[in-house]
Amino acid sequence: LDENGKATFTQPISGRVNKDIPEALKILPLQYGVTLNRAGRFTVQLRASCELCGKSTTVSLPVRILPME
Repeated sequence: LDENGKATFTQPISGRVNKDIPEALKILPLQYGVTLNRAGRFTVQLRASCELCGKSTTVSLPVRILPME
């Protein structure tokens, strides 16, 4: 999101993990690339949903991109 709360992408970046997950796994590390193409203050929102139990959670992270010198 930009500093006005508007989405910066037309479609959110998404992924799905639904196979080959060990049952005893407590943490699932994931990576998503984000292109930083302009200066400003942004908010990255991460949302995870569990299709088994129906629960979901969202985390918001502030990001500040400084102009190149």
